[in-house]
Amino acid sequence: MWRPSSWTDIEGLVGVAEETPSLDFKRELGKDNEETAKDIAAMTVNEGVLLFGVDEDRRTRVATEITTVPLAGVEEKLRLVAGAHIQPTPDFDVEIIASPGDATKGVVAVLIPASSLAPHQVNRRYPCRRGTVTEYLDEREVERLYRQRQELSGQAASAGAILSDYAIGPLDGFQVGNGTGKLTLVVRPAGTDISHPAGAWQRSALQEAVRGAARRQGSRFANSSLVKTFRALQEWNPDEARGWVATNAGSWPTGTAAPNADSQVLLGASLAYPATLSFRALFGLQREGPNASVKTYLTAREADVVYELVAMLAVAGEYITDVLRSGHLLVAAALSGFQGARSSFATGTSSTADLDAPGLPPATDGVENTARTSAVELRDTPEHVARLLIERWLPSFYEDDRDLFDTVVPGD
Repeated sequence: MWRPSSWTDIEGLVGVAEETPSLDFKRELGKDNEETAKDIAAMTVNEGVLLFGVDEDRRTRVATEITTVPLAGVEEKLRLVAGAHIQPTPDFDVEIIASPGDATKGVVAVLIPASSLAPHQVNRRYPCRRGTVTEYLDEREVERLYRQRQELSGQAASAGAILSDYAIGPLDGFQVGNGTGKLTLVVRPAGTDISHPAGAWQRSALQEAVRGAARRQGSRFANSSLVKTFRALQEWNPDEARGWVATNAGSWPTGTAAPNADSQVLLGASLAYPATLSFRALFGLQREGPNASVKTYLTAREADVVYELVAMLAVAGEYITDVLRSGHLLVAAALSGFQGARSSFATGTSSTADLDAPGLPPATDGVENTARTSAVELRDTPEHVARLLIERWLPSFYEDDRDLFDTVVPGD
């Protein structure tokens, strides 16, 4: 979630930033407490930020000026309003940013995470954010959120349970043997029966999700040219009645052998009904050896794995935020086929003739992990979730002083 922390952050919004489903500008903190409660409760479904003290153009929804609000007692007032008018009372943070010219006034940012207790009621109705307006949940949406609340309050789903939702994808016919690493990722909303329209317009929605992820993340990657996901998943096609698929397998050599040469990546993705996004990447790990005694060896390609995992998560975040508007997500990732592979960073900076040295341990295999996140976090900062999913895979073999996630997405 974007979090302003300085007056410069606020000034940078004027003339540039638009209201979105997760960002709402408020000229003032008015006297209508029920309206304020409604605005807060609406953001709990998917998470978002309310900015009191910033006005916007009603037509373009772009921030036009900083109007400021009185700061004395403002956080206490907001919490009293939430406690009195919202059931159950949601969790949120308040960031107070004083004006450099008058410390008694400024901008108040209310940062509201996706709530595991949603839906939240205000005056017997359940507000939600749709586009740039606040509306109300219908009966079906309220029912789904109660199921989500029940799932989130129970025992966390295991990686195996989430990965079992993996939809049959375009890469399942490829035989994976020694020399190929496999990354499998499944993203689904909490409350497993959430559905979505099955119409032909899904193609454009999925393609726009890939383009949106490329636009949003391209400048954040250290080297976006290394990311293959955005190119491989540009074209989505119907998969009979099961959903939609995208892959770069059509350009692969004839046969069913998975890639094994270093630099090769085979990618595929599926959208199944009800809403489950599945991704798979096959990485060629075999690299030419330095001499006759070491003809070939396996590299773990850990930077490439992180690049593609972050990109896949970003695509899922774009699609789910725009189409499903689902708050809490369950995510699971599995890595296999990397057993015996060496750190690409280490072999790139060490003598590859000494590949069996004790200081260069091989990668582990069969790693699975889960994470809970929100659609907005997945869209905006997918590297945070990627770290949760595979960071513990790295210590067994990765030897480098740099933080791999900071290297791939600087500024994490």
